[in-house]
Amino acid sequence: MKLRVATVCSGIGAPERALELLGLPFELVSFSEVDEAAIRSYCSMHGIPESKNFGDLTGIDRKPVPQDLDMLIGGTPCQDFSVSGKNKGGDEGSGTRSSLMWYYLQYIALSKPKVIVWENVPGVLTRKHIHNFRKFYYMLLSQGYKLYVQVINAKFFLSLIH
Repeated sequence: MKLRVATVCSGIGAPERALELLGLPFELVSFSEVDEAAIRSYCSMHGIPESKNFGDLTGIDRKPVPQDLDMLIGGTPCQDFSVSGKNKGGDEGSGTRSSLMWYYLQYIALSKPKVIVWENVPGVLTRKHIHNFRKFYYMLLSQGYKLYVQVINAKFFLSLIH
């Protein structure tokens, strides 16, 4: 049995590569990316046609959302939560890159995947931005999801890819 997987803010497909490295059989239902170079790289690296690209999440109300997903993985933009960024935040309707998290939440509500992964930076948990995290968290709870939150440091996982 293959997992039915979709990703959003897919970049070049790191989650898909991780699933491959773990030896987990999966079928990519769709990916979502807007950067043209990333789309070309993604399709080339994973042997996927561009037609699998859901495209811009902000157009979620204009196209059908994949159904029967086992897993949905999204690393919505973090720049506006990051201490390295300009700290503009991700308030719903703000138009910042990080506010794409609210479109991801709509995607979740429409597709109802069994498992959701949301990756971001620890900055979303700071005093300035925690209200967004809490709203996101409680909206997922209200949809019936059990949530597990953990901050991890990538430096402890680099040896896994060598």
